[in-house]
Formats: sequence, structure tokens, C-alpha cells
Amino acid sequence: MPWTSNVKIPNQKSKASPAMAFFRGRTHMVHLGNSSNDIWHSTFDGTRWTTNVKIPGQKSKASPALATFGGRLHMVHLGNSSNNIWHSTFDGRQWSTNVKIPNQSSKRAPALASFGGRLHMVHLGSSSNNIWHSNFNGTRWTPNVKIPDQKSKASPALATFGGRLHMVHLGNTSNNIWYSIFNGTEWTPNIKIPNQSSKRAPALAIFGRRLHMVHLGSSTNNIWHSSSDGVLSVVRLGLKVLVTPTISVNTMLRDMRTVYASRGFLVQVVNNERLNLPALTTVDVGQCRMGSVTAEQRQLFRNRNNLQRNDVAVYFVRATNPAFNGCAAHPNGVPACVVASGATRWTMGHEVGHVLGLNHVNNNNRLMTGNGTSNITNPPPDLTLGEGRTMADSGFSIE
Repeated sequence: MPWTSNVKIPNQKSKASPAMAFFRGRTHMVHLGNSSNDIWHSTFDGTRWTTNVKIPGQKSKASPALATFGGRLHMVHLGNSSNNIWHSTFDGRQWSTNVKIPNQSSKRAPALASFGGRLHMVHLGSSSNNIWHSNFNGTRWTPNVKIPDQKSKASPALATFGGRLHMVHLGNTSNNIWYSIFNGTEWTPNIKIPNQSSKRAPALAIFGRRLHMVHLGSSTNNIWHSSSDGVLSVVRLGLKVLVTPTISVNTMLRDMRTVYASRGFLVQVVNNERLNLPALTTVDVGQCRMGSVTAEQRQLFRNRNNLQRNDVAVYFVRATNPAFNGCAAHPNGVPACVVASGATRWTMGHEVGHVLGLNHVNNNNRLMTGNGTSNITNPPPDLTLGEGRTMADSGFSIE
């Protein structure tokens, strides 16, 4: 379906981006003034826009955000000259008095979306690029919580899709676009969307069972469009520690999550266990070839406490015999691998990649390099689109 010709809305101007939301059968728009921080409100009935009305006593130095929740239209915005965040609602006839949200401030425009019976807001810090999250139950806002390891140099965008809350934002210092999902309890690790970047904040919306994003180019004013089915594949891990590795398990897990996220995989730890198996701290792995396992590997891999059939068990040992950083050979139907104490930060992700069906490649830019993960040249290393498809088809990841 083609776009209609764009039409100038009569007598309405703004010095910053407007915000829109659907409420009670009409499309509502709020925006700043042409040269002032006053906030103006107008509605569209499908044919024409109403005359612009200035919302009394409300001003903002940045674009406001709109969302429908609990039978009202909600707006949040910065102060006229401060970073304080203010909240107001519209009941269909008039706007409520502006209320300052306690202890919440931002240096950029916030984002709003309704999800899970609450109104959610994300915003930058008052003087930092940290991203903070808060929600409103209809009566009060929760204290804002910093989302771990997520930063942006521009305003984030929010949308509810597929039973989850989705956020996209720029990098801390780069124009890369990142993606994270909130399930009602926690945010997924940040996922860099491959080959997409923007010099300004992106925007999100839902259409036709897909999540759609538009954004500017990284160095141009061209507008780009992308969409997603919103599905993340999950790799479930059981971490079984016989010997604590030199590089911490948490570091390996963080780096594995970073690489796997680039192909839409969430790495979930479902079990963490310390094993007392002194006879297996150095484990015989034979030639370490898929389909061929030793008696010691079979003995070690029987220790799958609290794991489901398709969960991948990772065993941290002192060493393998012969000496490898890791080995992914495992019995059929028993997804498992071994990681030695001298392994690199990428070894766990590499070995689990083998369990998920990936082969070695002769490319040190890739996670699956056959030249040793210590020789990786562009951290974080790459997973290709084809490798992502292989992982998804392995039977050891779930959607």
C-alpha cells in the first residue's frame, strides 16, 4: 500500500519531535512550541486534526512521550529548564496537573510503553548515559533501577510486542543500534543489531505481527527501516565447576552472551554447581572428535543434576589429556563440553558452538576459528548468519 502525500498540519509547529498515541478512538499528538517549551495537544479523527491547544502549566526542554494505560492517556517529559521528569494524564477532557516523579531525572527525552499491567518508562541518567527503568501501577512510580550494562548516548525507544517489552537504543559512544527485551522480571543482555547504525534516536512500532524500527543513517539524513519477529532463541547452560578457571566463569559467560546475542541468542544459566570429582579434574578426551568419547568423558557427563535433556552442560576442569583449552565431543543425546582452567575468555562460547553444530573456520575474526581462540583479532568475534541458523536448528536451543 503506497503512502499518501504528506500534508502540513495547519497552524502547528514544533522545535522538537512530536509524540503520538491512540486513545479513545482518536490519534493524539503532543509537541513543543515552535520557539517555546510550551507543550501543545491535538487529536486526529481520521479526517482532520483539531486546533492545537496549549496544555496549561506544562513545559519541557525535550520531546515528551505518550502512552495509553489504565483508561487514560499518559505523558512524561523533562522540565522546562531542568532534567526532572514530570507526569500528567488526560481523561478525554482535560489534563491533570503536572506531577514531578520523585528522584527521577534524565538528560534526554524518556520513552513510555504499557506492558504487563503497568506503565513502563526508560530514560538516560541526568548526567550519564546509563539507562534507567521504572514502572507505574496507576498510583505511584517504582524507584528507578539502572539496567545492567546498557548505555546510550541518545533517547531509547520502547514497544510491547509478543508478550514482552522491547527496547532499542544507540551505543554509549557509537552509532550502533542495540536491542534488549524485558520479560517482566529482567532485561536480556544487550544485543547489537548487525549492520544497523544511526546518528539519532530510533523509533519503534508494531505492525502486521512484526516489530518495526525506523532510524536515520549513521552519517546521513536518510531514513532506514527494519523489522523483527521479536523471537529470541535460548541456549540453556548448566555450569559444573570442578576447578575454578584462571579467567572467571562470569567473564566467559558475559563474553559468550555478547557474541551469541549478535545472532539473537539468549544464554541462560539454569544450574550452577560445584563438583567434587578429584579423579576427573584432568579428563581424558582422546582425539576430541565428535562422535568419539572416552570412558572418563562419559563418567564426567553423567553429572547432569537439575538439567533437562537439551540443556548444555559445561564442565570446568584443570586440564584435558591431551592438552586443549576445551573439548566439545559428547555422547549422542548428552549435550556437554569441557573447558580447561587455562582457557581464553572465548573458549566456553566456542565449545558450546561446537555442541550446537558449528565447525571450525580458518578466520581469526570468527568465534569458531580453528586457529585457537587466543588468536581472535576483533573482539568480540563474529558469528555468521549461517552459523546462527545452524545453532537454531541444532535441537539444543529453544524459542
